[in-house]
Amino acid sequence: MVLKIVKLLLLVFFGFVVFSGILFFLTSFFGWYGYKKWEHRVHSTTRTESIKRGVFVKDLKFDYSDEYSKHLGGFSPFIERGFTFGKHSSKETIELTGSKYPYQLSFNNTPVEGITIYLDEDQLQKFDSSNSSWGYMGMPNLSDTIIVKAKIGNMRPIDIKVW
Repeated sequence: MVLKIVKLLLLVFFGFVVFSGILFFLTSFFGWYGYKKWEHRVHSTTRTESIKRGVFVKDLKFDYSDEYSKHLGGFSPFIERGFTFGKHSSKETIELTGSKYPYQLSFNNTPVEGITIYLDEDQLQKFDSSNSSWGYMGMPNLSDTIIVKAKIGNMRPIDIKVW
């Protein structure tokens, strides 16, 4: 009797392990391949990541003068060449080819927990091209000073000038 209970428990345990493994594989497979993440232009979130991927072009200067600016320690804007992920891994980097706008402004949009850094729509107009949140350039330089906003909790946004 005890042997039957042990066998049943082992069967249930291994069944659970197999089911969990299949479920993990399916969610990973459909999450990656379902969204086709390799087809979309992406950006690095840090200067270090951009350098590791081999797409870093140059650092940009920036200035902010506000009483809350001490919270922005991890903010560092830079220009990099546009890229996509590889088909089977987000660690693979495929540089864009044939694009009229091969360069992009990048920065860590969450340098510290609780802080969000973003571009307003009026600032996106200053780029050669843009989507709803990132600006793209034909040449690796900004044609105008860009104002980036930093939102810290419920405080008013801070303006960061980037050139």
